[in-house]
Amino acid sequence: MKNYFIVFFISFIFLTSIFAQEQKDNRIVRNNIYIEFLGNGFIYSLNYERFFDPQFSLRTGAMLFTANGETDGGQASNVVLALFPIMFNYLINFGSHNLEIGAGPELAYVSAKTDLLSEKSGLDIGATLRLGYMYFPPNGGFNFSIAYTPILSEEFTHSFGIGFGYGF
Repeated sequence: MKNYFIVFFISFIFLTSIFAQEQKDNRIVRNNIYIEFLGNGFIYSLNYERFFDPQFSLRTGAMLFTANGETDGGQASNVVLALFPIMFNYLINFGSHNLEIGAGPELAYVSAKTDLLSEKSGLDIGATLRLGYMYFPPNGGFNFSIAYTPILSEEFTHSFGIGFGYGF
């Protein structure tokens, strides 16, 4: 996992130096709230993103999934999965159209319980990446994004996400 993160970080520095250019801060809005299906939250995520300037943003998100059922032996079971992606994003602006490159940690909480076994739970940390397109008008309003969003934990998981939101 560390090798993937190192390769991404070096690529990120290289790409930002190639595309770096002086840009006037023309983004009027600084906040974005949106929902992303699949993506960094694996199933879905509710997200808040704060723009520090037209090129850099910090995003936090949350996803909660619960399932109740029965095991093969007829025992009642309960599973809870919560993911919290935190992303540092770099945007290459072309007016309302943006190339989005990001990386950050992803916290995961998992809990499982059956009638026979006591509750087992744990917290894990992985990494998540983002490479995609974001339509975000500088004066706010409706926005959307589509991105390749792999998750790096015990193994490399490929994922894609599509998000819809509102900037203000």
